[in-house]
Amino acid sequence: MEYAEEGDLQNLIKNQILKRKYFSEKEIWKVAWQLCLALLHCHSHDIIHRDVKPLNVLMGKNKMIKLGDLSESTVVNKEKYMKGKQVGTPLYLSPEIIKKQAYDHRTDVFSLGVVVYYMAALELPFNDQNIDGLMNKILYKQPLPF
Repeated sequence: MEYAEEGDLQNLIKNQILKRKYFSEKEIWKVAWQLCLALLHCHSHDIIHRDVKPLNVLMGKNKMIKLGDLSESTVVNKEKYMKGKQVGTPLYLSPEIIKKQAYDHRTDVFSLGVVVYYMAALELPFNDQNIDGLMNKILYKQPLPF
């Protein structure tokens, strides 16, 4: 894999928070579009990433996106859904994974939405001091509008 000259999206977001400066809409769309393409590529090969988060979004020259860390990913048959295994980073888990229900590639789309929200609002849509509170918020609360 190529070197990520610009680091990762997590550090970029943290820098924006420190500067108290929002990303432009154009910057958010650029990242979101590239992540959509990366996930489309994975999903077209029946791969569910299962850990889409800013730390795994690597940035090369001109902020070109590379979706990294496939350690939690899995190959799934198009007729088969994953069930039972709770994997990924809790802040970005989809409700289906939390409920230990059957899930498919759409779990990555939920995580992508959390990443885009985080970029736009500079805060996570769901957060809590403990894991049970976090899971409850993901399942039953609506994120604040931004």
